[in-house]
Amino acid sequence: MHHRLGLFLVASFALAACSEGQPAVGERDAPARVSLGSDAAIPLQPDAAQAEGCAWGVDTLLAKAGLSAPGRVNCGMFWSTESPLPGASCFEEQLLGGSDAEFTYNACDDCLAPTTYVGLRSGERVAVRMEEDGFGDALREAKVELCEQITAHETERVSCAFGRELYRCTEPLAMARAKPAPLPVTPRKLTDSIASSGPTTTLHLYVSNQSFERPLVDIDIFFNDEHVVIGDFDVAGQHNWLLFDLVVPTGPLQLYARSLRGRASLRGEPFEIAGERWAVLEYWFDPTPRFTVRLSDRPVAFD
Repeated sequence: MHHRLGLFLVASFALAACSEGQPAVGERDAPARVSLGSDAAIPLQPDAAQAEGCAWGVDTLLAKAGLSAPGRVNCGMFWSTESPLPGASCFEEQLLGGSDAEFTYNACDDCLAPTTYVGLRSGERVAVRMEEDGFGDALREAKVELCEQITAHETERVSCAFGRELYRCTEPLAMARAKPAPLPVTPRKLTDSIASSGPTTTLHLYVSNQSFERPLVDIDIFFNDEHVVIGDFDVAGQHNWLLFDLVVPTGPLQLYARSLRGRASLRGEPFEIAGERWAVLEYWFDPTPRFTVRLSDRPVAFD
């Protein structure tokens, strides 16, 4: 059964793709299904595996499908365990503001098979999937689909509705494949407050990359399993602490931080929050990757 995620997955994607003269989202009981042209508008690209190997990387795969979004905003990568999808506000804001945007969603609970959903200001909605986990078949697969809309349903939660395949390629995993660097994600809060049914207070969270080995490192931060901060953090001479003010519940609060490219994670013991607090989370690589965190009941200063 399909669900409407009225915040952005159905309503806002449809809104961003509406042509002039269509009624606005909210004026109809059912979400609009956006027409993206005839089947001949973007021809299916032939499998390139035999000739040159699979195309790889979002930009390369979009080009294979005859599309381009070079200045798009990356709203981040998210996982099947996260609900509601925390890329919602970023993706929606970029599309409604007239910018191309993307977010990546890994629907597999025990593997890495991400799909990058790209929204173009020209109206197209595209799903780009790159799978190299193997799944026992020792094959790498790349696929591009044109979506009527990006929607959610019970089993995968994010999907390309009524997708039309534009490009598909498979090749042996043994073939060497360079991985293009992902677009940087500007550090930002995903929420201003953590869910609570009781008293709250303010946590002033500073985040910093202290590693010249990883001058730009991805960091995701969770409190009580709620995704609150995402982004690629620049070392900037090791004097770059970004502040995120959060409304948090009083009582026990558990921090979880991870970096996929930085190969580090930290799940701290729950700490008690009785009033306003200051916290500093830092990523290091000296000589191994790690996170450190410190908590204070008074404002912190940096050298």
